[in-house]
Amino acid sequence: MEFKKKVIGIVVVALLLVTVIAGGMMLYTGNNTAKLIGTKMAPVVEEQAQEAVMAQATAIATEFQGFFSTVESLGSVTKGSVELSLKQLQLDGIDFGDPGYADKLRPLLMEHFAVIADSESSLSAVYFGDANGNMFIYPKQELPEGYDPRVRPWYQEAVKRNGPTWSEPYQDASSGKWVITYAIPVHYNGRLVGVIGLDVFIDTLTKRIDGVTIGDTGYAYVVGTDGTIYMHPNHDYIMNLNVFNEPSLKPIADIVKGGKDRDVVTYTFNGVQAVAAGVKIPSTGWYVFAKVPVSEVSAGVIKVIEDTKKTTANSALMLSILILAISAALIGVSYKMVSNSLRPLEELRNVAQALAEGRLSDVNKQLNQIHYIEDDEIGALIKAFEAVGKDLVGTLNTIGEKLERLAEGDLSNGLTVEAR
Repeated sequence: MEFKKKVIGIVVVALLLVTVIAGGMMLYTGNNTAKLIGTKMAPVVEEQAQEAVMAQATAIATEFQGFFSTVESLGSVTKGSVELSLKQLQLDGIDFGDPGYADKLRPLLMEHFAVIADSESSLSAVYFGDANGNMFIYPKQELPEGYDPRVRPWYQEAVKRNGPTWSEPYQDASSGKWVITYAIPVHYNGRLVGVIGLDVFIDTLTKRIDGVTIGDTGYAYVVGTDGTIYMHPNHDYIMNLNVFNEPSLKPIADIVKGGKDRDVVTYTFNGVQAVAAGVKIPSTGWYVFAKVPVSEVSAGVIKVIEDTKKTTANSALMLSILILAISAALIGVSYKMVSNSLRPLEELRNVAQALAEGRLSDVNKQLNQIHYIEDDEIGALIKAFEAVGKDLVGTLNTIGEKLERLAEGDLSNGLTVEAR
């Protein structure tokens, strides 16, 4: 029946709408949840990244400071050994500057310098350049002809400051390698007699940060007070790149120029945005920077967001499948219920058809075979139909009886009776 198809169609459409709406709401909620997670987590993750790079930079700066402090202590010992050796010469009747004093002083100093150099493997040389231009160095090295320590930057800076100083990197006269020197002026009997120095090659220091990895691709580097990069995993940058001259490195330059003890910045260099923390090394004033790409910092948040979206999409799909399965079952149940509910109407239609065709004998028989609930609308309709059928059958039976009496000649008698 068309009516039954319409009822089933309405049920199907309703269930499909429920499926679409439920799935859509879940996807919408999931996407909003993912966005909320991103909004809430991003600042937290960024703060954690800043704390991580700051902790790394602080640890490296502390390590460097520990090393420099060790060298400074050895510098004081070296200065003391020179003063002790000069005293010993004086006891032997030889004063500083006397003819031949350098030859007498050299073995005394070498004995002390050997012990000092061996105590710290990172030292490349321990030496004393005196005010007369003599150079006493351990281990022994071939110096350029005409070498005069008094014109070297480490000597002049120590004399200028009249106290201990760390030099900026310069090229070693013997090896040509980049080196830094811790220098202390030496005074004896009230006058300047020279400057002691302890050398450390830059590449030796660079090894201390070459193995440092922050995150997956983050690293550490060291910038001098003049903006020059002194140590970097990319050795091409060492002594060649100056942050003061690179616009994209202005945030780094501002930290160095500002002289802050520590700070955190975000900058973009070579197309890579990074979070970096800078910490000053007290002894030298240099800065250790630890950096990590922002993409690595945000990767965790992005993964959570994508996982949330994926989980939501899968859940929406599973929910839709579940609803469709339930819908299919409900459609089957609904179809059976509607069919059962409409079956009396279909049977009643057959009764009406029998009545229309004059098959009166079938009417009562078919009506009695119809199963229905007496109190519902269909039951009331069938009862009414039964009453109509009975009245119609009764009327037809009466007409039939009268026709039979007429045929038997008893019409007048019947009419008289009715008239009364």
